[in-house]
Formats: sequence, C-alpha cells, structure tokens
Amino acid sequence: MKPIERKQKILSSIIESYIKTGEPVGSKTLQSAAFSGVSSATLRNDMAELTDSGLLFQPHTSAGRVPTLPGLHSYVDSLENVQPTPHLKAYIDDLMSGFYGSPEEVLKKAEEALFKVTGCVGISSTPPYEGITIHKLKLVQIGKYTAMLLLITSVGMVNTKIFRCEYTITPDILRVFEQALNHELAGVALSSVCTSFLQTTACNMGEIALLLAPCLVSVLEISEESRQINIGYSGADSVLSRISGDVITAGSLFMLLNQKKLLLNLLLKNRHSTTVNFGGEEQLAQLSNIVLICSRYKINSKPAGGLALAGSLRTDYRLALAALKYTADITGSLIEDTIAA
Repeated sequence: MKPIERKQKILSSIIESYIKTGEPVGSKTLQSAAFSGVSSATLRNDMAELTDSGLLFQPHTSAGRVPTLPGLHSYVDSLENVQPTPHLKAYIDDLMSGFYGSPEEVLKKAEEALFKVTGCVGISSTPPYEGITIHKLKLVQIGKYTAMLLLITSVGMVNTKIFRCEYTITPDILRVFEQALNHELAGVALSSVCTSFLQTTACNMGEIALLLAPCLVSVLEISEESRQINIGYSGADSVLSRISGDVITAGSLFMLLNQKKLLLNLLLKNRHSTTVNFGGEEQLAQLSNIVLICSRYKINSKPAGGLALAGSLRTDYRLALAALKYTADITGSLIEDTIAA
C-alpha cells in the first residue's frame, strides 16, 4: 500500500472509530483493528503527519487523535460516490411505501424515513416558486353560499381557500366558473399573479368576472400563500434528547432548526450536488459540533425542493450520504406520481 493511500485509510479509520466511540484513537487501536501488518512506529509517524496537515488533532500529549473539520471534509470527499446497499434500498423503499394524496405527504414521509434510517433530524422543504406555474384550479361546493378554491401548482403543491358569494351556488355555476378560471390562469407563473394581473384577467373575462369577484380575490390570496416555501422536520425531539448531555451540540442543533432563512439558503444553495455543512464554518460559523447534509429532489428532471439531515459531528456519513441521495430520488418520483394522479 502506498504511503498516501495508507494515510487516507488511517484517517478514515480514525474518523469511523471516533464516530462510534467519541474517544481519541491511538496507534494501538488502529493496529488491532485494521493495520496489523503496519508497525506502531509507522502508524505514529503517519498520524503525526496527518496532525501537522491539520486533518487530525491531539487533545493531550499522551492521547490519541480526533478528526478536525478539514479532516472530516477530506473523509466526506472520499465518500462522494458512495451508493446505497441493496438492504438499505429495500429498507427505505419499505418506509416510503404507501398512497400519497399530496406532495406534502410525500415530504413528511421522507423526513420520517431519513430520521429512522440515520438517527439524524430529517428535514424537507417545498420547492421555491421560481418557474412554478398554476397547473389547474378546482372549485368544490361546501355550502349554499360558500365554495372552496383549490390551486394545484405544476409541482403538485396544493393550497386551498374558502370564499363566500352573495348568491346561491350550484354545481353548474361552479363548473362554468372553473372552466373560465382555468382558461385564463392555467399555465400562468405564480410570480405573475398580482392585483394588476387579476384586474386585467377580469377585464378579459367580461361580465362573468362580476360574479367571480370573491373567487378572484381568493386566487390572489392563495397565490401569495403558494409562493411561501415551507420547511418541515422529523425526529428533532428524539435527537435533541439523545444528545442533551452535550449542551453545546444540542444548543447548536436547536438554533439551526429554528433559523428558517438559514436552513432554506443551505437547502436550496446547490441545484445538483449534495453538500455537507459543518458547524463552525461559513454560514454555520456561530454553531458548533453539528453537521447539515443537504440534497435536492427533482421533479420532471429539474431540481425542486430540498431534503437534509442534521445531527452531531459523530454522524455515520457513509450511511447518511447514501440514504439521503436515494431518498431524494424516491421523493421526486413519488411527487411526480401524485401530480399525474
């Protein structure tokens, strides 16, 4: 084995041992675990070089080594092409199986699956509204004078709004209204729906717009709501309880989960690649001992919302990366199925 390969293997072994035990790793531990054919002197020299390179840290003179953030980055980079095992795929497939009535239900199930598989907090976001259009509008009667408007976007997200008319509503009236609304609004970008746009739309619709006035107001309100990006997460209470003895880590994770703007920025920052963000670096500079691993799910081959895992630095990165990538693929496919249904 070449020296550079041996050092990378030593770094990986130290990190994987530290993830399991939380304890510094010495040359004797390495030799008994995976380097029986390498002398203790060689291992100590390699560990010293890795320490001098900033990839490892020695807490005390007589102690073993623990990974630094650069060391964790190097380790994660070596896992770039990690693939889920058949067993992991089958487990995630089983967790994600079921009937879904909306993309939001798919995202919630994805969060729960990620938590169960990795022990980290599972996080999801709905897609940003840029490029999203109105797929169709539906009207459902719920009373003599009231009806519900359903706005379904091109990525399957559904929002509803109840409106009231001053006249008696019938199924035939709603059918005519629904046809008129879809004729004017289906395919229109969500970002275009504003007061002036709907005023122009009303003029184009003619006299029927007078009867549709309450509904058009609801279209404006529901379009604004549909432009909101929602974040959900599963397993937070359990993870925070498990690491409660580490006040710094638990506090940092709690702060991260309550910073929606920061989370969204990290979730949606990269369109294609999976990113690993460590506490103490860049946008997480004020947080410590945590990691946020982010990926994007795709709808119709285009990056949509985000999925992520949040946990302590002692996360099983090999498992987390494989699970996140595979779950993102399944999530996109299931959302496409709900849109087509």
